[in-house]
Amino acid sequence: MRHMNWRSLFIPKLHPVYDRYRIVLLRVLLVVVLPLLATEIVAAFYLGEMLIGYVELATLALVAVFFKTLWKQTHLAGNVFIVFSTLISVTAVVVALESPAILLFFLALPTFYIYFLGLRKGLAVIFILVVVLCVSTVSFYLGNGHLPWPQENLIFAVLVFIYITVFTAAFERTNKHLLAGVREKAEKDELTKVSTRRTFMELLEYELKRVRRTQGTFSLVLWDVDHFKRINDTHGHLVGDEVLRAITETCVASLRGSDIVGRVGGEEFACLLPDTGKEAAVHVAEKIRQAIARPRPDTPCCSISLGVAEYSPGDTPETLFQRADQALYAAKAAGRDCVMSG
Repeated sequence: MRHMNWRSLFIPKLHPVYDRYRIVLLRVLLVVVLPLLATEIVAAFYLGEMLIGYVELATLALVAVFFKTLWKQTHLAGNVFIVFSTLISVTAVVVALESPAILLFFLALPTFYIYFLGLRKGLAVIFILVVVLCVSTVSFYLGNGHLPWPQENLIFAVLVFIYITVFTAAFERTNKHLLAGVREKAEKDELTKVSTRRTFMELLEYELKRVRRTQGTFSLVLWDVDHFKRINDTHGHLVGDEVLRAITETCVASLRGSDIVGRVGGEEFACLLPDTGKEAAVHVAEKIRQAIARPRPDTPCCSISLGVAEYSPGDTPETLFQRADQALYAAKAAGRDCVMSG
């Protein structure tokens, strides 16, 4: 039985490379929401809507106190916006249903909810808010004999709300299908199904930024197949492709789910090992070397040489690659089929 991933339900995962524009949008929202909330608080207290004012004041205090954390972890910023915008919406419907501003506020929500949460979860949150609004409207009508807003305002708001929701949902669905194919081709090597060089370098840059911020560490492992040209010349390129596919599968199976493997050359590969020092990385590299050296019934036997380099303060992708590459050449000079560190 498949277990539900509650973290993915409440905290949508944002890819550091492909969701960078979404991350920028969330940061802009985080900056914009502070003066907007301050203005709303003044307006709410001035109009006598005390409960709404207190909810907005709590939101402003939370965002101000945790601004630095929300800036770095943008998925949390999005969740705070959703939780408190939903809470403010429900409170406003119950306390100040007759205000036309409520309808305008509702019109602004579908686009963000669907964009941040995705189609299904975004529509689910919107549905909950619509149900609350409908129940409150019916209750108001039964108690007062008329709608809380002019009929033409309500009809216009409903039509615009439906239009915005349908358009955003259609856009998100189309965009999702288009980007799925583009991302697959852009980030995965067609033969080995590991990261392409470009994607690997982008993720390496992101990891460098992360460890500079957290004062952590990570290691880079470079490896290539020993005498790969001999395999191609002896068995043909199709068999050579099968060898590359088989050894990358073996490499991935020897690593953690958080580790990243990329093809950075013809028969040259790289492994990014987060939160891993040099000694542990050498152990992982040796584990990979031994796994690949084992005989396989479907492909010729082969070996790999590996070079390991641990992140040092001040490193750039180029300097880190250079040290790992020097260690790889040292492994080749030492007779190949071994691990060296630099």
